[in-house]
Amino acid sequence: MKAKASDIVATVTTAVMRGPVMVVGGDYYLLVDKDKKVSGHFFQELRKENDAWKIHLHVFARSEPVTTMESQQYHTGG
Repeated sequence: MKAKASDIVATVTTAVMRGPVMVVGGDYYLLVDKDKKVSGHFFQELRKENDAWKIHLHVFARSEPVTTMESQQYHTGG
């Protein structure tokens, strides 16, 4: 919220059924302050509940900070 992130776009690059669980992975990006694009990768485990797939586990990784506070904290200069 503090980063004013918007336009989150996820691209699934792999999806595999493992019994009752679907394992999904891919890449994403989001816009920060309307002009900075931050990208990363994600991994999810989905489970079917009442005929709907729901996220059971979500892990994401990104190589750069999203907020100014993160930039200062990790000394990235962003």
